[in-house]
Amino acid sequence: MLRLKDEAPNSVRSATSREVPKIASSKGTFEVPHTVAPRRSHPSATPIMSISSVQNKVVIVTGCSSGIGLATARLFLERQALVFGVDVGAIPQKLADEHQTFTFHQTNLTESRAVDEAVSRCHQQHGRIDVLVNCAGVSDGWSSADTIHEDEWERVMSINLTVPIRLMKAVLPFMKEQKSGAIVNVASKAGVSGASAGIAYTASKHGLVRPFS
Repeated sequence: MLRLKDEAPNSVRSATSREVPKIASSKGTFEVPHTVAPRRSHPSATPIMSISSVQNKVVIVTGCSSGIGLATARLFLERQALVFGVDVGAIPQKLADEHQTFTFHQTNLTESRAVDEAVSRCHQQHGRIDVLVNCAGVSDGWSSADTIHEDEWERVMSINLTVPIRLMKAVLPFMKEQKSGAIVNVASKAGVSGASAGIAYTASKHGLVRPFS
């Protein structure tokens, strides 16, 4: 998690999380189970965001139509956040019916300018962006370096790594101007070890974890 709060514009805090089927809260905090401890070289790093800071915050959640993204969007909404959900799939209708503070934007974020358009729409609607949660992701076919096809490599890297980086680039100017904000990149044990998935998925998750650890 990259975190900016009443700090110099370029300061960040980092943490990583493995992909898990559920997002849980405990004793007034929002945390992702099985959080990977930050390296000791970053004493200011923290894996936990206070749940009290979520109320009325504007949160972008990618991959919100299913799985971890849906669970994450629901948790933020239950904690009174304003959630701007983005997904290539259909709107999670039940979630939308239950929460008036949920806005859905359907788009393929790998397409040209789709990221900028999504972030711009969120900012135009709410006037600020407090949290970005990069949940959207795809797996690979467990392909090795000598068997992977180029289209598989390009698809996995684009969705799992290129899009999250583009989203971070798009939201950070707003967070710097506000002097506060948080970015959560959902990674995987494949981001901190090998032999957990195919080469494309492993490389993409290492790309999310290593620059910030």
